[in-house]
Amino acid sequence: MESIELIWDTFRGTGTGWNEERIDTFTEMHPNVSIEFRPLTAPANRTTTARCTASPAGAGPVSTRW
Repeated sequence: MESIELIWDTFRGTGTGWNEERIDTFTEMHPNVSIEFRPLTAPANRTTTARCTASPAGAGPVSTRW
């Protein structure tokens, strides 16, 4: 099966275990997928939440302009 690389941009910070649990569970179910975890930096009101979108690996950053 072909290897797939996902990039996960999320507003959730590191150190809680939540992100790691999601990644571990997903990769156990889909062993051909690797995930790069990239926490977003945002103000306390998390204004980036609605702007999170998916893009193909290697496509570069996704614009967050409305």
